[in-house]
Amino acid sequence: MKILKLNITSKRTDNKIRQAFAELMREKGSMGNISVTELTERASITRSSFYNHYNNVAEVGSTFREELLEEFFQNFKTIQTVADLDEFFDRITLYLKEHDPIYHMLISSQDAYHFMEHLTRKITQNLELAMRYQSQPDSKMQINFFVNGAISLIIQHFQGKSNFSLDEINTYLKQVAHKIFVSIH
Repeated sequence: MKILKLNITSKRTDNKIRQAFAELMREKGSMGNISVTELTERASITRSSFYNHYNNVAEVGSTFREELLEEFFQNFKTIQTVADLDEFFDRITLYLKEHDPIYHMLISSQDAYHFMEHLTRKITQNLELAMRYQSQPDSKMQINFFVNGAISLIIQHFQGKSNFSLDEINTYLKQVAHKIFVSIH
């Protein structure tokens, strides 16, 4: 985002842009189908106001995704030990449930890959941090395998391609995580 210090008017404009972006994503299913003209018309702002905040529609989407993940991982207790795994997955599940409409929109869109790539990276970083003192040569591969499987289950849930609830996925992921990461110790 271009404007670093938002005043009240700038914040209001940015909120209009984000709201219009979310509405158009729901309708069109992809950022690639959204034009700056449509976005500015929906937000009831001028093109110059839009360009004061963002360079293009993709930047709005990127900022939107990054802020969702930042909100999630901010004040999030990092995984220090295997004992922290359950709380980690419980918090992920609770967050996804609380923001269900947003995640349905993001994950069911054609742009889901970008969002899930960011989430995969964040979860992997947390698990690698927790396992940093382990001397197992394949622990990174185990983390990679586990995180990609977990993300796949979450994507399938939000795309309506799974019969499993988020709670069932959460329970399963915790069981598998304990099997994989306890064996690392």
